[in-house]
Formats: sequence, structure tokens, C-alpha cells
Amino acid sequence: MRIYDKIGLVLATALAAAAGAPATAHESRLIPATSGSGSLRLSVGFAAEPAWEDSYNGVDVILNTYDGPCTETPRGYFGAPIDPARTPLNPGDPTDSVALTVEVLYLKDAVPPTGANGSVPPGGILKRLVLTEKSPLAPKFNTPGTFNTYFRPTHPGFYGFHVYGTVSAGPNISKNCPGHAGEVPLAARTVAFNVYFVCSAAGSFSPPSSFNCVQAPQTFPGGPMAPYKPNRAPHGHEGLND
Repeated sequence: MRIYDKIGLVLATALAAAAGAPATAHESRLIPATSGSGSLRLSVGFAAEPAWEDSYNGVDVILNTYDGPCTETPRGYFGAPIDPARTPLNPGDPTDSVALTVEVLYLKDAVPPTGANGSVPPGGILKRLVLTEKSPLAPKFNTPGTFNTYFRPTHPGFYGFHVYGTVSAGPNISKNCPGHAGEVPLAARTVAFNVYFVCSAAGSFSPPSSFNCVQAPQTFPGGPMAPYKPNRAPHGHEGLND
């Protein structure tokens, strides 16, 4: 193999590994079912952490059924990932479906949302954009339960996400906890979402968790060879193009 072919192979492998690496921080909420039983666990955060200004990124929307804690399982609870591609448990059973819109917010401060499960938007929103109009929410490759929409955060500072719509889970099965006989069937359910998330502002929501805000990268060596200048985080609407 020629040397530049080897270099290309190494770079492609490294990029693929980076793209598949899990994000390190998310904020989770347990949202009760609108119909059916149980809840859904919704976890939201940046697809790539840490999140850097002017770097390609996206939003992780992670969806799992929730039927109570179980510390002996890898997830720590009874549940199964929402996976529209999964095979139904029985012929004729409904499958999982996801119909969600994701909006990104740019905020003056990291103020947590209020209301039931974070349904009331935070104050200080400077700019907002519906990401899924141009980047539809799509399943992450080989990662059932994780969905992504993509964008490039152009300023450092405080970001938030607004997730709304419906998610339906068909009947499923989950591994049992020790002490339970056999596997526990998980009932079908539908959940209507209208929730806000703000970086580093988990507030009093349960379970307590958060995701990081966008940082400006360190630059080197500067000068003519690297004329990059980071944007500053605006305190009002200045610096934000309409």
C-alpha cells in the first residue's frame, strides 16, 4: 500500500471513531406517558463534547422507555431504547415511532426552564432556530434510541434546546433484575413532549444532570499564519446576524 493511501486509511479510521464516540454529558428527564403506562426517559445534549465554537456539532436526543430503577442493568433501570426499525414483539404489534421537532436557543445566561418537566421556556433567549426543518431528526447509526439533528454553533456561550412532539413505544421486552422471574414485558405507551433544556442549568429536575455550554477554542500560533479570531459571547443582540 502506498504511503499516502496508508495515511488516508488512518485518517478515515480516526474520523469514524470520533464520529461514533459517545457524548460525555446529557441532561435527562422522565416524562410520564400521555397514554398507556410508565414513562419515557429523554436525554438531551450536544452530539460532540466538549462543544467548540465554529465546529460542526449536533444534538443528541436519546429516548428509552422507563418502568422503574434497576441498578443491576447497564442503564440502571427497566427500559428499552426507542427504535422505529425494530421487529415487533408479536405479529401485528405497533412499532416505535418518533415525531419530534428540535429547536436550538442562544441565551444571555444559563437560566433553567420552569414548569412541569421544564415545559416553560427560560428567560433571556436572544435567538432561536428550528434545526429539524433543514436537518431532520434521524437515527444514529448502530445506536438504537439515539437520534440526531446537526448544526454549527457560531458563538461561545449559553445554548438551549426545545424538544416537542410525540413518541410512541410499541410493546417490548427488557432484561429482568435479579430476583425477578424471567423477563419483564414493557407496555406500549405514547408521550407528548414539550420540554426545554439549557446547558449547565439542570435546576431541580430529576434525575439531576446537565450538558456543557459552547467554548471558544485556544488558538495557536496566531498572526498571519492563523488569522482566526473567536467570536465573543454577546450580552444582547449585538454580534448576532438576523
